[in-house]
Amino acid sequence: MNRRMAQWVAGTVVALAFAALAAGLWWRPGAPDYSSGPLKTLVAERDCDPAQRACGARGEDLRLQLRLGPPVTMLRTFPVTVQVHPHSAFAVHRVEVNFAMVGMDMGVNRYRLASARDGRWEGSALLPVCASGRSDWMVTVALAGPDGRREARFGFQAGRP
Repeated sequence: MNRRMAQWVAGTVVALAFAALAAGLWWRPGAPDYSSGPLKTLVAERDCDPAQRACGARGEDLRLQLRLGPPVTMLRTFPVTVQVHPHSAFAVHRVEVNFAMVGMDMGVNRYRLASARDGRWEGSALLPVCASGRSDWMVTVALAGPDGRREARFGFQAGRP
């Protein structure tokens, strides 16, 4: 085997080893997969801006409140809090928020929240500036658990930097 071929084989083996290691870190046998299962949409409070005050959403087995900021300004990190009602029957194991604009591709703006205590999930987010000057956003709160998934959508206005 010539030297160039040996280097290529060694590089391929190293690349495959790193790929196997990465796959082992992302896929853990026995880890719950909440990406499937029935999806139910929660009814969000009408005309409520979660960047101004806490806004609620409810379904047959889950009630929550979402609070963004204050303040919520594009290009600045702001807090995100989801409070799950203590008497909700749906067991929440993961909470994510996804920010988007209707009819405008703003890239991926998805954030996973951490469980704090007493049904509270917390994190922070950062929104990009829209080149067209828009500041109207939609946030989807996605909750996952062993009984499926739940989602609630809220509209809000973000401040300009």
